[in-house]
Amino acid sequence: MSDENLRPDLFSVTAPLVDHAAQDKPDKRPSQPNYHLVFDDEIDVSGPHDMALANRYALHLLYQLEEGQDGPNGWQNALAKYRGYGGISNVLDPRKMQGWEKEEYARLEALLTPDDLRSVQRSTPYAFYTPPKIIRAIWDGLALMGFSGGRVLEPGMGNGLFFAAMPVEMAEASFLTGVEIDQVSGRIAQQLFPQADIYLCGLQDAGFPDGSFDLVVGNVPFGQIPIHDEVFTGQKHILQSIHRYFMAKAVSLARVGGLVGLIVSRHFMDSKDDRVRRFIAERAELVGAFRLPVETFRRFARTSVTSDLLIFQRVEQGNPDASWVGTGEIVLPDEMNGGEGTAVINQHFIDCPDMMIGRARLGSSQHGPDFELVFESRSFYRPLAELMRHTLPLDVYVPVDMHCPTCGSLLPLGETKCKTCLARYTTHMAVVGEDVPEFAYFIGDHYGRVYQNRDGVGHLVEGAKKTLARIAGMIKIRDIANDLYELLRDPDADVTPLQQKLMWEYRLFVARHGFLNNNANRMAFRDDPDAPLLLALENWNEETETAKPAGIFYQRTLNQFSPPHKVELARDAMFLSLNLYGHINWGYMEGVTGRPFAELRAELDGEVFQTPQWDWQTADQYLSGDVALKLAEAKRAAAEDDSFNANVQALEAVLPDRLSPDDITASLGASWIPVHVIEQFANELLIDDSLANNLDVPEHEYRYDGREDVTVRYWPEIAEWAIGGWRPRNVLATERWGTKRAHALDLMASALNGRSFAVFDTIDERRVLNEVETLAAREKMALIKDAFRRWVWGDETRSRMLTGMYNETFNVYVPRRYDGSHLVLPGLASDAPTPRPNQKDAIWRGLQGDNMLVWHDVGYGKTFIAIALSMEMRRLGLRNKIMHVVPNNRIMQHATEAYRLYPGVRLLLVNSKRMSARRRAETMARIVTGDYDMIIVTHSAFKRIPVSDETYAEFVGGWVDVLDDYLWELDEDDPDEKLSVKQIQAQKERFEAKLDARKERARRHHDTHQFTWERLGIDMLIVDECHHFKNVWFPTKMNHLPGIGQADSDKAMDMFLKTQWLTRRCVCGRLLGANEHCPCPRSERVNNTSLILMTATALDNSIAEIYTWQRYLQYDQLLLRGIAHFDAWARMFGDEITLLEMKPSGTGWRQNTRFMRFNNVGELNRMFEQVADMQTDPTKLGIVLPAIQGGAPVGIEAEPSRDFLSHMELLADRANALD
Repeated sequence: MSDENLRPDLFSVTAPLVDHAAQDKPDKRPSQPNYHLVFDDEIDVSGPHDMALANRYALHLLYQLEEGQDGPNGWQNALAKYRGYGGISNVLDPRKMQGWEKEEYARLEALLTPDDLRSVQRSTPYAFYTPPKIIRAIWDGLALMGFSGGRVLEPGMGNGLFFAAMPVEMAEASFLTGVEIDQVSGRIAQQLFPQADIYLCGLQDAGFPDGSFDLVVGNVPFGQIPIHDEVFTGQKHILQSIHRYFMAKAVSLARVGGLVGLIVSRHFMDSKDDRVRRFIAERAELVGAFRLPVETFRRFARTSVTSDLLIFQRVEQGNPDASWVGTGEIVLPDEMNGGEGTAVINQHFIDCPDMMIGRARLGSSQHGPDFELVFESRSFYRPLAELMRHTLPLDVYVPVDMHCPTCGSLLPLGETKCKTCLARYTTHMAVVGEDVPEFAYFIGDHYGRVYQNRDGVGHLVEGAKKTLARIAGMIKIRDIANDLYELLRDPDADVTPLQQKLMWEYRLFVARHGFLNNNANRMAFRDDPDAPLLLALENWNEETETAKPAGIFYQRTLNQFSPPHKVELARDAMFLSLNLYGHINWGYMEGVTGRPFAELRAELDGEVFQTPQWDWQTADQYLSGDVALKLAEAKRAAAEDDSFNANVQALEAVLPDRLSPDDITASLGASWIPVHVIEQFANELLIDDSLANNLDVPEHEYRYDGREDVTVRYWPEIAEWAIGGWRPRNVLATERWGTKRAHALDLMASALNGRSFAVFDTIDERRVLNEVETLAAREKMALIKDAFRRWVWGDETRSRMLTGMYNETFNVYVPRRYDGSHLVLPGLASDAPTPRPNQKDAIWRGLQGDNMLVWHDVGYGKTFIAIALSMEMRRLGLRNKIMHVVPNNRIMQHATEAYRLYPGVRLLLVNSKRMSARRRAETMARIVTGDYDMIIVTHSAFKRIPVSDETYAEFVGGWVDVLDDYLWELDEDDPDEKLSVKQIQAQKERFEAKLDARKERARRHHDTHQFTWERLGIDMLIVDECHHFKNVWFPTKMNHLPGIGQADSDKAMDMFLKTQWLTRRCVCGRLLGANEHCPCPRSERVNNTSLILMTATALDNSIAEIYTWQRYLQYDQLLLRGIAHFDAWARMFGDEITLLEMKPSGTGWRQNTRFMRFNNVGELNRMFEQVADMQTDPTKLGIVLPAIQGGAPVGIEAEPSRDFLSHMELLADRANALD
């Protein structure tokens, strides 16, 4: 096959401008039958080049069909030729592609959308399709067992070859369902099988109940990717690999009496870990097991693996037959090394060797000699068919009736009549619209009768005439309220007509049936999922049993920003201007104050500056941040305009002093050091012994003498360094800077990446730590680190370059200083305590527009700051809906303090009871529709507010894209690198599985309702005792070190996602990157103060906690400076120390390396002070602490009891055993 045969003119197009977002179950096309493969050679493709061409042509046809075009003659066979890229993964690996592969990748990149290209790349670890002859043999065997049709599931279906090769009569009598996580091959399957239900998702996400199918058949994905499925919670042995999971899930999805026929890796049966096999044996009987040779997939899928065909029949749980579960050892010829060797295989094949098609031997693998089954003859398909015909039991399958008794159509398992017939032939049924949620009431016929949606069918609601009239009236109000809620999301929409319509229907209803919240109405409508939203339309007084319409009737209660129409002070006008327009707008300020520009400018003299770009900034803003850059711009402007001399003088007064090499710690692996400097050090390390003695080799004398260079690469997204190129085995590499077991470059790579280094021996096929060699290697690694610290400043030219780079990158920031002494806090009670200076300063800081960590000691008045700041934000119109998150036991105290400080405050209190499954939707509806100064929520209740799947996927996708970036940075990598496309994709999918598991745990107890975090309209969040949320997971290669303090808290991750959505998003919904400005016109309304964290113990167990707070509050700055990844941050600001410390048992000493020292403290402080308001010294605030009685703590000694000493000895023994 050639390019010309495949019409290359078709491939000059770019990806079509259509949306390929996958739908779980696309619309079927009744006029088009499912594809059937008549002759196997119709889809035969030979060789990698022809396979790549056939794939690309199939992809082009897919786009044509999805655009609504008709396919050419034979288009179904062309689509069926698609094989994925598992067997030709070099086409997607820029490191390995050569010649035609590079051209093919370029054409793929031009043809496919970015999402489709990523999907194809992700599928490479398991994109190996089954030869049709094997599939036909499987169908013949199932037919012998009595299967002639039913509900069929193919998990991991690829492009659907199992359905294509299914006998026609069997297919016509079956209800076909497929699942495929790869969007591309899954959409191809949808085109080929329009009458089938094909889900484009992972099997774990399809949501099939156990026992849903008569037959589960297919080829299980090979791989060790972990999976999360709540059905198997607590069964890690099932979830730890996709291979095991598919086997267990397939058996679970088959009904009792149903069949399961799967092709699996031989390792499923041969693994010594038999827990998944035992799980299956309790639920199914193994009726057939056939071992297939390595040639099975070699030609069709271009891979050579020994695999098994397993056929099970589902039985009642508790089946005692587990004879096939165990394994045993056999002796086999070792044809690679000569002689004989042993292999562990499943006991079934030891007892029944005739079930193995071919000759067993020991072949080579990446782990050494391993079991292999080979078949010398060209065709092994006939022997397989004969073996199945003679060994499979006949007619054991027990069918069940699966047809609608009215129309005869196929039914999903468990249904007795199709929904169409139910609605058509039952007078008490109605067809349900697509927008009607489950259990919702609706008017279903022209008689105006009330129906309720249950299981997709509208059931007529029966009851008293008065009750039905109540429900019908509330349906009208509910539908109008929902329309109004959607319209309120657009800040520019005119909502008045809809509000008036809502008020009319509401008043009419109240006149006839009373308030919405009275008991009769609540009881009548309580089953509707929107009942809480309806009840929240009233402000209900339980004592008087009266109500008033909520703010939604006459106000914009969602994302509304209504500034005051008139202010007196220039400063108030300035704040409003900054938050309305994103800059100082003098015209607006003149209008809102009624004062001329000159008068306002004079009042703000020294507090605002005009920049060389001719915009205006406040002094706090202009005289902070990157002042070095601003000074350079001001000097250039002053040369042409004398008015900028004031800017120059002000900036020079705050410019940080320049740092010298003595002030800078340059650690090996710090991200700010250029790659070429690391390369130079690596080469000098291995070619010139003077480095070990003097470390002062001038750069101009540095040479390689014709040698190949050591090369170094760095990927900032994951803080990963890699060393390749020249790798000598000289004395410097293996003795001076390394050992015989630890090459100097390997030690240097570990040091660059912050990894520990260990040397292992293999004893009886087990890896055992060699403590002596490990200690020697780590001592050499310490020498390399120390040598770099001295070498890096040894050359004057290099020192000058690095010093300049460091100063320009990190020593440029001046923290903002805040003085709130002028604040008068209107509305504060006359008998309220006088706020201390630290409280006013923090309030002023919050008003200036910065996220903030209020790190004030206990008793310094953090609650006052939170309440007063909220009231000022509301008074100035800077924020509309402010939420306070407080500890569970302090909600009443917090509310009482708010009422005491501001008697007229409007509060909504939300505790765990209000967020119970029964009341949660109602509470969230009140948050949306109410107009409160503060919404006070407990820590527990806050966690019960769900984040939408879209938001979670957006953030998770950003983290997973880091690995995508890693993959594509390999474009010009050293060919000795051992990472491959498949390995990287597997790593990325393990990452996705871990995050998906966290997502499911966080959402496990969340019921389905209308509102999520994103739809509440919260525009400012204040979190008290925020240290409860500091254990946010982050990726790192340094988690082996004590002092990192990495934890994995669901509560913290939930808080992190919600705060990141709040702080990094424009009002239009777009997620913003580092210093990114949204192009939408509404972005000018963004105010940076979205998150206030409060604690007295910000730094407790680990210095890495500072990174956590920076991640919460200034993630954009971490990105901008190249230290967003923790490992890059740690190399910049931290260090490891090896100390001699007492063992935990107290019985001896040991060396231990901890992450426990700060570097470059000044720069870290200046960066952290952007967001941290720290007050921990009581003397600065005039706070007098009571003295300790006696002047010092008094220790009290006690004699240990006998039981205490015995228990301590036990603990010591256990600790020593761990050592």
